[in-house]
Amino acid sequence: MIILAIILGVNSNLAAAYVFIETVPVGDTNNVADPLTGYGAVKDGYRIGRTEVTAMQYCSFLNAVAKYSDPYSLYNPQMGTDPNVASIQQTYDSSHKCYLFKTIKGADDFPITYVDWSSAARFCNWLHNDQPEGSEGPDTTERGAYNLDGFMGGVVPVAKDAAWFLPSEDQWYKAAYYKGGGMNAGYWIYPTQHNIDPDNSIIGKNRTNNANVFIVKTVKNWYGELITQETHSKSSAPFLTPVNTFTNSAGYYGTYDMGGNVFEWVDADRASIDPDFQVVRGGAWSKEFGVSSLESTCRNATNSFSSETSAIGFRVAKRQERLTLSWVVVGDPGNPPDSATGHGAVNDVFKIGKYPITAEQFKIFLNSVASNSDPYGLYSPWIQNDPINGSINCTPIAGHFYYSVKPGRKNFPINHVSWFDAARFCNWIQNGCREGNEDDSTTETGAYTLHGLRPSVDNPPVPVNENAQYYIPSEDQWYKAAYYNGSGGYHDYPTESGVVPGNTIGGEGDQANYNNATTGTLYAASSLTPVDLFKRTKSYYGAYDMGGNIWEWNSTTMSFFGMVKIQGRGGSFRSPCSDLKKENNRFFFAGQIDTGFRIAAPMN
Repeated sequence: MIILAIILGVNSNLAAAYVFIETVPVGDTNNVADPLTGYGAVKDGYRIGRTEVTAMQYCSFLNAVAKYSDPYSLYNPQMGTDPNVASIQQTYDSSHKCYLFKTIKGADDFPITYVDWSSAARFCNWLHNDQPEGSEGPDTTERGAYNLDGFMGGVVPVAKDAAWFLPSEDQWYKAAYYKGGGMNAGYWIYPTQHNIDPDNSIIGKNRTNNANVFIVKTVKNWYGELITQETHSKSSAPFLTPVNTFTNSAGYYGTYDMGGNVFEWVDADRASIDPDFQVVRGGAWSKEFGVSSLESTCRNATNSFSSETSAIGFRVAKRQERLTLSWVVVGDPGNPPDSATGHGAVNDVFKIGKYPITAEQFKIFLNSVASNSDPYGLYSPWIQNDPINGSINCTPIAGHFYYSVKPGRKNFPINHVSWFDAARFCNWIQNGCREGNEDDSTTETGAYTLHGLRPSVDNPPVPVNENAQYYIPSEDQWYKAAYYNGSGGYHDYPTESGVVPGNTIGGEGDQANYNNATTGTLYAASSLTPVDLFKRTKSYYGAYDMGGNIWEWNSTTMSFFGMVKIQGRGGSFRSPCSDLKKENNRFFFAGQIDTGFRIAAPMN
C-alpha cells in the first residue's frame, strides 16, 4: 500500500508482493457426515483454497513480517536447504539491514513445507488483517483469526469473525471426499472422486485419478518374473510437484492436491481427541506413507508442537462472502419541503444506507457477477490503477477474474462507479445476490430494467420499477436523510449543523472529509477516508458521511448541450466546504474519482 510505505519510511522496492489466494465455494449445506468415519458434516457454506499455500505466497508473508526479526520462527532454514523440498532462501541485505526471502528457481508453485500449526495460523492472521507489513505482533500475526500472543504450543480456538482460517477437520474432509449435489450424496474414499487407488504418473494429462504419492508396484521383468518397483511423481525437486499439476484429478468442488503432495494442517475437533493434539490430513509424497495415507479413513495426529517436516503444509479457508448492509430509518412521513430549495418532501417512511457502499461490498458484487466476463464495465480499471484512491484489485486466473480489496481499504467508499453501476448493484441485491453472469437473473432486471444500457451522454437514468426493494434514492429522499431536522426544518449541512463542519481527522464531532481533510499522521492528503471515520458526526436520522468523502448519486438529471448529466450530492474529499451545503450539488456524465453511492429501500 503506497500510503503506508510513505508513512513508515519503508523503501518501496522492498515491499512485499500482494498475495492472491484462489478459493472455491463449498455448498450443499447441512450435509450428513460420512457414516464410515463420522466426519464431513458442515452446516454452512464456506470457501476453501483451490490449492495448498505455495512457496511464493508464503515467501511474500515472510517478506511482510519477518524482515527484521522472526521471534516465532516462521522461517525454518530447512525451507532453503532440504534437497528434497527446498523452496525459499533467506539472505541478509546489509544496505537496508534486513532479511530478504526469495523463492528458489522452479519452486514458486510448490506447496510450502516445514511449517508447524502455529505458523499456518499466523499466516491466516496476516490474511485476516489485510496482509500488513510490519514486525510480528498483534496487528500482523498474533491477533485476528487466532489470538496467539506468542503461542508456540497448545490449543487456540478460531475466532467467530475470522475472515481466513485453517479449515476445520469437517470442512477439509467435506471439500476432499464429498460427492456433492445434495445433503446425502455420499463420500468417495479418495479425494480424486474415486474409490480405487490413484496412480502417481504426471504423464497423460487426461487421467482423472492421479496424485503425488509414493507407490510400490508389482510388475514383470524381462524374464516374466514378478518384482516390486518403487515409483513417485517427478518434479525438478525430487518429490514435490507444483500445486496445479493434477488439475484433472480435482475433488468435486474443484480443489487440487487434497490427496498427496503434502499433508495439510486442519483445525481439529477438540472434543474427540487430547486437546494438545493437532491433526493433518490428505497424505504426502514421502516413502513412509503410501496410497493408504490418501484414504478418508487416514487421520494423523501429533502433539509435537514443533512438527515441521518436509511432508506437511496447509491450505486456508474463508467465510462465504455475504453482503451485509446497515440501514437507518427515515421517518416523519409527509414532511414539508425546504422553503429555501424546494427539496426534501417525502410522503413515506423509508430506509437509507447508514454508510455509502464500500469497497468490500462492491467486491462481493464483482465476484458474484463479473468473474467470467464484465460486458457492462462494472469494474473500472481506475478502481485498481488509481495509486492513492483505488481500492480493488482484479486478478485473472485460468480464464476467470478474481477481485480482492487492497490492504486496508475494505471500509472505504467505492469510487469510480457510474449511476448505471449503482443501479446494477441494486438489481443484484433484489435478485438475491445471485452468482452468475451479468444478465436478467443478476444485474439487468429487478429494481431497474436495464437490458445492457451503459453510461453514455445519450442515456438518462431509467425509472425505478414499482416493485423495487433496493434503489438509488431520489433527490428528495437523499436530501431529507441528509438535512432534515425532524421538526419541519432543515440544517444547512448534513452533519446536523448550521455551521461549517471541521475537516480534521481525529477531531471532535461535526467533522467531514472535504477540501483535502487535514491528515495528522494517518492519511495522505487528497484521499478518501473510511466511511465511519467521523463516528460522532451524522445526520438527524443517523446516516454517516453524507457530507464529503464522495459525491453520491441520485436520479435527478440535467441536459447539457443535448447530453445527459446525472446529479450527485454531498460534496467530496476534493470539494470546498460549500459543496456540502444543502443548496449545492453537481452533475456528472460518468463515474469519477470522487463519485460513489448509497442505496435506499422501502419499509416493508
